[in-house]
Amino acid sequence: MTVVEFFDENFVENVVSMLVCFPQKIILIGDNKKRMNRCAEAYRAVAQDRKIETEIICESVIKNDLQNIIDKLSDICEANDDLAFDLTGGDDLCLVATGIVYEKYRHKVSLHRYNVINGRMIDCDGDGKLVARLPSRVSIEENVQIYGGRIIYEDEKPNTTYRWSFTEEFKDDVLKIWDICRSENTPWNIVLTNMESYTVGEPTAEDLDVTFSRAAIRSLLISRNIRPDFVDDLLSRFRRYGFINNFRTRGNEISFTYKNHDIKRLLTKAGAVLELFITVMAMGITDKGEPLYTDVMNGVFVDWDGQRSEDNPDVENEIDVMLMKDMLPFFISCKNGTVNVEELYKLHTVAQRFGGIYARKVLVLTELDRETDHGKYILLRAKDMDVTVIDNVCKMPIEEVQKNLKKLYRS
Repeated sequence: MTVVEFFDENFVENVVSMLVCFPQKIILIGDNKKRMNRCAEAYRAVAQDRKIETEIICESVIKNDLQNIIDKLSDICEANDDLAFDLTGGDDLCLVATGIVYEKYRHKVSLHRYNVINGRMIDCDGDGKLVARLPSRVSIEENVQIYGGRIIYEDEKPNTTYRWSFTEEFKDDVLKIWDICRSENTPWNIVLTNMESYTVGEPTAEDLDVTFSRAAIRSLLISRNIRPDFVDDLLSRFRRYGFINNFRTRGNEISFTYKNHDIKRLLTKAGAVLELFITVMAMGITDKGEPLYTDVMNGVFVDWDGQRSEDNPDVENEIDVMLMKDMLPFFISCKNGTVNVEELYKLHTVAQRFGGIYARKVLVLTELDRETDHGKYILLRAKDMDVTVIDNVCKMPIEEVQKNLKKLYRS
């Protein structure tokens, strides 16, 4: 089977038929062959990883020239049998041309459209034949690749995407740490943000043993009008849950050993706990006994063009939490503290770049006073940019957090 796809800025629409129909050939039609060829390379890489043997050919047409488009489609119909036109993407003129060409070649051509949101193939010509072989699921990594980007991991570049080990034990640890964080959110942020600054010596990233100045942390808390013994209470709770071991004091210095590298990373970045809490919550949501979200990641560092260059700096963004529901991407920004409007613009920009019209944008906040001018402005701008706000999660029971995350798919 050969499928004609009309090139669309919502790049996932260009690969729908490849992923659900496994055709022998895809002919990609558009007015910018150079750009189509560049995108086709990414699509071929996705096909190769999935062991889909589909040939992708790019054919250019003249934009706004209806007759030129009709002629190109007619030539394709003459040269190919078992032909399907995918009407999921493409501009209006291409779709008009398809309708004209279909009248002549309806004996050898079928028309279909794929609903990316609900994962259903639509029989547009009413012949009762659907060419989809199965519903398609796209991973987060594939979604980024389809849109021309690349996920960067820590083994390639420090302080990028970290591969967490989401064992049941670690998920349980995340929930316990979140419970500690949300009880006293402001001092939590101050201590964890500054703890590494007061580390004694120069431990490496691989070291689980750490020594830091207790006096320096206490002085910092006093300067922020926070009780100085908060740090002692915090470490005591860490010890009780086994997050730190070998606890010892000498003068104003405190030393201990982190439970493992995941716990160390979690307890040395103030905002990590909220991101991981939302990640674990999303992983636990089910629908009819199956996970609702088909892929979940946090701390996703994305290179926009997927290329490494020594001459030009890469454009990179971090997505706090990213979810996939089949082929539908969700972009979540988490703020464990105050939020400014720039966060909304960053979220909107990266979501549009790697999700197009299908991107679902979410802002998760530990706190937001909806009655202040600042709170009202954040909510107003979020509404303008179609961003769903889940606020004051510090006060939410786990069940309510999951309920809000589950509703994202239906909103």
